[in-house]
Amino acid sequence: MATCGAVTPDDLAIRVKVQGQEALFLAMYLGTCSSLVATMGRRFPELGMTSADCRSMTWLESAALSFTTLANIGTPEEVLLNRTGGMSFSFKVKSDYRPRRRDAVPAPQRRAVHHPYLVFWPGDGGTALTAAWLDGFYGFMGQHVSTNPREAYVNFRDLDIGQNVVVDDVSTFDGGVVWGQRYFMGNYRRLATVKAAVDPTDYFRNEQSIPPLL
Repeated sequence: MATCGAVTPDDLAIRVKVQGQEALFLAMYLGTCSSLVATMGRRFPELGMTSADCRSMTWLESAALSFTTLANIGTPEEVLLNRTGGMSFSFKVKSDYRPRRRDAVPAPQRRAVHHPYLVFWPGDGGTALTAAWLDGFYGFMGQHVSTNPREAYVNFRDLDIGQNVVVDDVSTFDGGVVWGQRYFMGNYRRLATVKAAVDPTDYFRNEQSIPPLL
C-alpha cells in the first residue's frame, strides 16, 4: 500500500492499494464532492472519477471509518466508545521517511514522502516469522531512507526503535533520545520542556511518552 501526496492538496489524502494487476484508490477529502471531482479530474484524469464515487459524511463518521480498506462505511459512531475494538487479527507496523531538508515544516503539516510497512496475520499467534520478515525488509530499506537519525512516523508507534528508561519513577530525557529524535527531530527537547512544565512527576506515561526535561 502506498500513499500519494506530492501533487495533491493538503486537505486530500489518497492511498493506493495494489493487489496483483489491480490498484484500488482510497481517499478522504475535507471538502465537497463537487470540488473533489474537479480536483481529481485535473490531477488524475485517468481515473475517470465521478460524483458516484463519493460519499459525504460528518467528521465523526469519518473517525469511525477504517481508512485502510473503507470496508466499514456506514459504521455507527458509537463504535468509537468501544475501547477494546473488534479486530480479529494482529499486526506490526514500522515506518520511514525519505531524506529532506532539516528546516522543513514540522509534522504533520510538512511535505514528505512517508513509507509505512505493515504486516497482518489472523489471531494472536504466528508472530515470530511474520515479524522477522518485516524486520528484514525494514533493514533492507535502510539504504534508501533518512539517516542520522533514521526518522519514523509517531502515529505508527514502533517499540523496536527504543523505549523509555525510568529512574526513580520518572522517565529520563536521555533515555528517550534514541526514539524521540527519530519521531520529533529537534522538537524532542521542546516537547520534553513542555512535559516538565505540565507533568514533572511523569504521572502520564507509556513506553514512548515524552519524558520531562528536569
